[in-house]
Amino acid sequence: MELVRLIMLVALVAAVGLSLVNMIARKGKINLYEKVSLAYGLGFGAITLWMLLMSLLSIKFGVAAIFAPWIPVLVAGAFFYFRRTSPGTAPIKGVPPRGKPLSSLRIFERFLIGGIIFNVIYTFFRALIKPLESYDAVAIYAIKSKIFYLSNSVSRDFLTNIAAAFPHPDYPLNIPLAETLSYIAMGSLNDQLVKIIFPLFYVAILALLYYAIRRFASRAYALLFTFIAATPAQFSAFAANGYLEVPLAYYSSAGLILLFMWFDERREFSFLALSALLTAMAAWTKNEGLLYCAISLALLAWFLASSGEKRIKYNAWYLLFYLGIIVFINVPWIMVKKIYGFVNTDVGGISLAPTDILKQISKIPVVLYGYQREFFGPKKWNIFWPVVFIVLAVHIRKAFTGVNKYVTASILLAIAGYTFIYITGKVEVKFFVVSTWSRFLIHFFPVAVYWLARILKDDVKI
Repeated sequence: MELVRLIMLVALVAAVGLSLVNMIARKGKINLYEKVSLAYGLGFGAITLWMLLMSLLSIKFGVAAIFAPWIPVLVAGAFFYFRRTSPGTAPIKGVPPRGKPLSSLRIFERFLIGGIIFNVIYTFFRALIKPLESYDAVAIYAIKSKIFYLSNSVSRDFLTNIAAAFPHPDYPLNIPLAETLSYIAMGSLNDQLVKIIFPLFYVAILALLYYAIRRFASRAYALLFTFIAATPAQFSAFAANGYLEVPLAYYSSAGLILLFMWFDERREFSFLALSALLTAMAAWTKNEGLLYCAISLALLAWFLASSGEKRIKYNAWYLLFYLGIIVFINVPWIMVKKIYGFVNTDVGGISLAPTDILKQISKIPVVLYGYQREFFGPKKWNIFWPVVFIVLAVHIRKAFTGVNKYVTASILLAIAGYTFIYITGKVEVKFFVVSTWSRFLIHFFPVAVYWLARILKDDVKI
């Protein structure tokens, strides 16, 4: 019965997300399948943000209180969906309105689909075979979600007296509140079934990648790179252990990929709006999400500055709109952190003192050594990262041409951002790199797969 209730919750959360997408893209060229790939994460992000606001307004958690405000959204989303002549099948550049029948699949395509399905099933199996037990999953996130469930709120007592007793009280509450919502739906603290929310983010990433690549390539080509994304052991393992790396990878990658879609087809404003929302929710999911907010804003500013002086007014509006969405989504939690004095104890700051500069520079070899160990570690990543380096070397000019240069820059900026965190951090650098870099790679791994697909589209003919 608990599983049935949880499945119903997931369906309702996805319906809220789908309704939001329908409202934003009511005239946009985005088909139903693409909308569904965005619905799950967008729905959870929006609902958990409302749960935080409920707590700030002293409204106790309950199914009716949580979902009642979303009824008008569900109605509006259904209205805009059915208002279209052919719902969910708008013609998209490079993508046929309707897929070919499954009977037309080639043996190679069937093999790829089989491999993807196997990895998805195995990831769900690994997630559900045991309860939450990984250190971060319990000590940082799950214990908070249990307190919220038992108190029916993110109470002021928790923020004042309890939060500081646990590691990283400054971490955002998107996933802890998603777990709380799952407990509420099940009516119990079931630490096994609650893990179902994590592999669903994994599935959403694979769907997002498939349809993003399908916009410019064949079905077999899109399946090939979706298969490449599904198979690394590191990626699927963290989709099953209750850590926040895969949910963050979903939000950061979805935000960036939608931004690149807007760069490709600027008239499609819904891409920009959805990108802003999902990027903002990356910061609402994990502190590292702020890095991807900064990257997206930098890329958007670069793109707009390159578009010519005649559109200065519109370009400034686009940039302010994007920034405004990020600020709007994250202001409630920023205010909570400010009021209750939550600070990050790992990240330091820039010091221009000569001794500090030398100390920070001395960390760089240690960081680079840690990078290469992970990049060339086939046990976790197959040979994905060496292939990325080879493709970059062979197609260096193509990687920095057109929209591709923004995709390339997003990966380089992510690596630069994490490098900055390492060399300015307060944690001993060797331990810091060893304990986090393998996880940080997950955050931009889907974008790297998307980048690889864009670069090789003229070389791989399938």
